[in-house]
This record gives sequence, structure tokens and C-alpha cells, in this order.
Amino acid sequence: MSEQKRKTVGLALGSGSDRGMSHIGVIKTLLKHNIPIDYISGTSIGAIVGAYYALHGEVDGLEKTFKNIMARPWYLLDFDFKGPNFISNKKVYNMLSYNFYREKTFTDTNIPLRISATDIDTGNEYVFKEGKVIDAVISSMSIPGIFPPCEIDGKHLVDGGLSNAIPVDLLSEFKPDVIIAVDLYNTKMSPLPKYNIRSIINRTYQIYISKLSEFSKRGFCSNCKDYIILNPDTNETVSELLTFKNIDRNIKIGIEETESKIEEIKKLYNTGISL
Repeated sequence: MSEQKRKTVGLALGSGSDRGMSHIGVIKTLLKHNIPIDYISGTSIGAIVGAYYALHGEVDGLEKTFKNIMARPWYLLDFDFKGPNFISNKKVYNMLSYNFYREKTFTDTNIPLRISATDIDTGNEYVFKEGKVIDAVISSMSIPGIFPPCEIDGKHLVDGGLSNAIPVDLLSEFKPDVIIAVDLYNTKMSPLPKYNIRSIINRTYQIYISKLSEFSKRGFCSNCKDYIILNPDTNETVSELLTFKNIDRNIKIGIEETESKIEEIKKLYNTGISL
């Protein structure tokens, strides 16, 4: 009699700043429905959430700490007008390290983890597979012009979302049977009611991020047999993305989007593999 082996699941968490609180809702819902996460990849805010989960196996602590910190976000501001950025990343680095990652390395994670950053000198993707988790996370989330590039291995690394908005391809080395990708850039657009500076800038941002999303999905959709794309639509404007004022709302949106597709996820996962 053949024995049934369960399928393995890879989770790819995309970039999206404040929108990324939806990732917490996605993971909470997968855990609620007993969908395992065997491998995880992340970029930018997806790196922050993914690395925390890979180390701790839960996201409640991440949610609680984020809320406490963002209640007084000005404590993280360390303006630096001498360099090519507005804010030094020292306070953010120390906060993330102390609260989330400490001195942990990739070998300390309970789940295999991959994190994407971008080499600002070449525009190429840089993939973290080893070293300190905090170094990978701070590199992946360093938005150019706001935070300084991180110098790692002689390279100057910035936001991973610039080169890989949804890092599904980073899971390929693990060969998961099912891939769940979280796309925070799938923005629904309709004709603008007004044409002013604010609306034009917001629409430009929407177009930019939606094209990043399309570029990332174009490659993996043809290469993955069993996959599903979650699209938590927080519909935030460019001016809201770094405020983290909508943590509860965005987590709820992540939960609702995952719940709406949970039966499809279960169908992909519960089809056993005969040995």
C-alpha cells in the first residue's frame, strides 16, 4: 500500500511598506487553517515579517511590538542630511535587532529563509542566504533616498522591491509543491476624479508598483504548477505608506483575502503525493 506524503508549501512575501502588515494577516490565517509554511522568502516589508516568522514560528509578537513602536514613531527618526538620504538607519537597525532578530543568523531559523535586496550600483538582485538576519532585513528594507544603502560584501544594497517585488523565484531551490505568493501591488485603477498634483503623484505611484508586480509574476506563473496569488488590496496612497497608521486594518485585509481563497489553498495542499 502506498503511503501518502504531505505537500510542502513555500510562502513568498512581497514588498509594499505599510501594506505589508497584511502579511501578518495572511500568516495568521494559514496557521488557523493548519496550512504549514515550509519555506519562506521576503523582500522589504516582506523580509521583516518573513524573517520574524522563520525565527519564531508566530507573528503575534511582531504585531504587538509593531503597534507599540509605531505609537511613537518619532523615536525612530534620526535625520541625516549630510548623506544621500533623509534618515540614518541606526535607530531602526537597533530597534529591529533588539525586538526581533538579535544576533541570529540564517542557520538559526526554524524555516529555510531567503531575502532579496538590490545592488544600487548595478541594479541587480542580491540574495541573502547566510549571515546575520538583521543585516539582510535592513538591506532589503532600505528605501533609496530615505535610508542609506547598506554595505555588505563590498556592495551597496537597498530595497529588494526594486529588483524583485514578489520573490517567488527565491523558493525554487527548495522545490516546494505549493507556492503561496502575496502581491501587495495589485492595485485597482479607475479614472481619476480630479487632476491635481496629489492625484497625479498617487496615480504615478500606482502605475509604477503595478508594473513591478506584473514583471515579477510574469516569470513565476509559467514555472509554477501549483501556486496561488493573494492580493490584499489596502488601496493606500503614496503619502500613507510609511505612516503605519493602519496596522489593524491592513492585518484584517490580509486575513479576509486569505480566507476568501482558503478553500483553493486547501485543495492544492491536501492533494497528497503517493510514495
